[in-house]
Amino acid sequence: MKLIPEAIDDILNLRAIGNRLYWSITLSKKNKVLIKKIIKVLGGKWSYLGRCYLMPDSVVNLFRKVLETGEFPDLYPNPIFYECPDDVLSRILTLANLQPNDVVLEPTAGNGKIVFAVRDAGIAGVECTAVELDWYGWREIERSNENKKHRVKIHAIWGDFQNPRRLRLPAGKKYNVVLCVPPIWNETEIRILNRAYDELEPDGRFIGVVSPFLENTSHPSARRFKKILDDHLAYFEELPKIDEIPDVKMRIVSFVKI
Repeated sequence: MKLIPEAIDDILNLRAIGNRLYWSITLSKKNKVLIKKIIKVLGGKWSYLGRCYLMPDSVVNLFRKVLETGEFPDLYPNPIFYECPDDVLSRILTLANLQPNDVVLEPTAGNGKIVFAVRDAGIAGVECTAVELDWYGWREIERSNENKKHRVKIHAIWGDFQNPRRLRLPAGKKYNVVLCVPPIWNETEIRILNRAYDELEPDGRFIGVVSPFLENTSHPSARRFKKILDDHLAYFEELPKIDEIPDVKMRIVSFVKI
């Protein structure tokens, strides 16, 4: 995102000592919002005791590049919808190692590619709850239930999985497998991964795809999920690059919930 000239002037007028950045009440409302966003992107935390922002490094060092370029990275860029390639899908199913009577959760089903692969595996007694926000994607999955010959039962739910207040999963369902390929590269990804973990039963298997947004230590949800992966000694595999973000390394992650 680009800085406006007035914001640059206001940044230069803020008082800083080492890693402490002191706020000014004279800033315009517009510039306050913009500068607070920059501080958050750079990892600043408000200290009520010190009445200032505590930055992870020298304020001068952190703001130098922003002021030199007149730009700063957007904290929450638009998500990228990762279309799971066939080879990646095959690997996800191999790691999932589906067994009879498994109860599977797919929180971002998209066009149903993973869900239909679970169905086509034809393992007796398997159930799959597929959540999708897009109505057309949900409808495509729902229609698949019209064929009564399938051995796998699919429960299609239309809604936003990342918001537990607006979307509740079927009562009594206990999921022992999560297959999660969320929209990547912003907070939506992390919210979905965290809730999917929360819905998973102990000893359940979690297989998903993650982006480097997971390393965004300024985001509390990203820190939480990264700790979950560390605590569970998660297994990672790097994936081929995708055209939308060729410089980003995507990974499959797999672990068993403690």
